[in-house]
Amino acid sequence: MKKISDLDFGYGDASNYRNSRKYREFFLSVFVKDEKLERLMREDTYFLIGDKGTGKTAYAVFLENYEYRNTQSNVVNLESTDYKVFMNLRKLGFLQLSDYSRVWKIILLMIMSKLINKQDITAFGPKRSAQFEALSDSIDSYYDNAFIPEIATSFKYIFDNACSGEAGINFAALGLQENLKASASQRISNEKTLQKFQNNLLDMERRFSEAFCRLKIKKNKFLFIDSIDIRIDDLADSEYKACIQGLATAIWEVNTSVFRSMPESDGFLKVVLSIRTDMFPQLALHNQANKVRDNSVLLDWRTTYENYKTSALFNLCNNLLSYHNEGLPEDAYWDYYFPWFTDSTNYQKRVHDDSFIDCLRLSLSRPRDFISIMKAIQARCEKTTKQSDLENFNNNDTQNEISNYYIDEARDWCLHKFSPEGFSTVLFFFQFLNGKSKFTYTEYTNSYKDYTQQVSDRNMELIDAILSPDDFLQLLYDLNTICYYDKTQDGKEFFRFCYREREIYHLEPKVKLKSVYGVHYALLKALNLGRNSTPILDE
Repeated sequence: MKKISDLDFGYGDASNYRNSRKYREFFLSVFVKDEKLERLMREDTYFLIGDKGTGKTAYAVFLENYEYRNTQSNVVNLESTDYKVFMNLRKLGFLQLSDYSRVWKIILLMIMSKLINKQDITAFGPKRSAQFEALSDSIDSYYDNAFIPEIATSFKYIFDNACSGEAGINFAALGLQENLKASASQRISNEKTLQKFQNNLLDMERRFSEAFCRLKIKKNKFLFIDSIDIRIDDLADSEYKACIQGLATAIWEVNTSVFRSMPESDGFLKVVLSIRTDMFPQLALHNQANKVRDNSVLLDWRTTYENYKTSALFNLCNNLLSYHNEGLPEDAYWDYYFPWFTDSTNYQKRVHDDSFIDCLRLSLSRPRDFISIMKAIQARCEKTTKQSDLENFNNNDTQNEISNYYIDEARDWCLHKFSPEGFSTVLFFFQFLNGKSKFTYTEYTNSYKDYTQQVSDRNMELIDAILSPDDFLQLLYDLNTICYYDKTQDGKEFFRFCYREREIYHLEPKVKLKSVYGVHYALLKALNLGRNSTPILDE
């Protein structure tokens, strides 16, 4: 058996596994192929929903790296420039908000067309694929067969074709190719030119749609759209929402109106949007509740203290520990490497709490959390040249590393909402709890008053949520920095964190007002809050 210092826990960010030769076998071996993956493989699953760290990118990269169940996949990451092209084309007068979904639809069909080779198409009459092959050849010629066009490059193809024949009007001439800046003097006011542009867009959408409708495909082809939660400077929130709403509408229409109308064959096509739970409600899709239930998969790794040994999360940890490390039953590796016990937090249910329960208490039940926790313990063991034990787990270095990891995760979660300076303003609040990790609503409002006064006095960056005490409390709850407490019928307290209350039909849990609140146990070190008043976090 390897020493813990010799184990490789891989990456916390699954994007590092894309096309990685070194970690190809590793990722295939440790990836948990569960019912969520099988749900994702269905023809009618178009939205992959999950909090940060729950594995959205991992599922997409797994399907991109390996041909699973007759399926070939490709992942496309959105860039800030993609949003800015939409914004600049609207400023120049070429696009209305209502046009966004049409442009996205053409982009998605265009990228999908480049994933299909002639050998992927079932031959059943030359005329069946003639229109598709003509479009594909046109794209190949336009890009000189250099690469599969991603979103920004697709814009250029669409724009130049939609403006064909209009002297002086092209993507580069309007400054949309390099610096993505457009002068107000370039705004198009010619009604005839605009009408031609709109008609050409409509004609491109029709031609792309018709090109797919007669194809029979041998393999499934999935296109994953990822990283839509990036922060875009100089882009108003309304512009950002318009972009992602247009994208979501286009994904729905492409999947249901174009790909589902193709002849039945061995394979099928679909586009999948990877999206955070807090962002899905912003898509404003028609009948959104039904789309969540019928056309989405929610990544949820939650488990209980009593039943964790049957969970996918425990399975993943054992996979990581056992990779190229034979010698134990597949579910015994965790107990071998982390063999300590602590006093039970619920003697009615358990005689003691083992190490996995201790780590669950420090987590949000996400794969990335456990990878980070194991790496923190490993780093401490390397310094002490010992196997892991309770002493190394409780060591200040270990706890600080885990606590700072959660601060960084919360900061990343906030980046598409506000700047790093705005996040620092949020963290500043915890100084006004005066060391308490459990507090009442009255104590919260008193701390909030002192906090907002100092934020104003110090001219710290303000965010909208700070302007209302209840809105700010909701933000802290959304971040999973705090929980609120309920009571059972026999008067016992139990906690409710946002991530634990979220369900496929209830993506935006609300914090309970005028309750008692507790700061997440993992944050106490980083926020300098006392453990002596820490609530018992139990199931």
